[in-house]
Amino acid sequence: MTNQRTSYDITTDLDLAFLKELPKDDLLELTRLMARAAERSYRRGFQQGATIARGEPAALPLDLHEWRYGTTTDISPWADAPRAETAVSRLHGENSRLRALGLPTSTLTDQFEIFVWPPKE
Repeated sequence: MTNQRTSYDITTDLDLAFLKELPKDDLLELTRLMARAAERSYRRGFQQGATIARGEPAALPLDLHEWRYGTTTDISPWADAPRAETAVSRLHGENSRLRALGLPTSTLTDQFEIFVWPPKE
């Protein structure tokens, strides 16, 4: 699980050439949308981390660097349990209004399910 490329570069393995075709105004709106989702996620993560640290500090991952960078960002691992879900599922769970915009709620590999993480080797 160590050194997952997407945990350092979120553009890894994505075909983003279509972005060059978008009008500048559309790119600005898309950038604002992504920034709002990122900021909302940051605030939620900070809140959740503080809550877990105060209430159940033993539930936190021992190696936070591995937890953050050792898993692809296509997976959303939970901080307080050996569980995860897909990042697309987490995005829509945290930002349900995205469905109204017509954004896909899954990709070919995404399933809306919670699964054991990390997988047992």
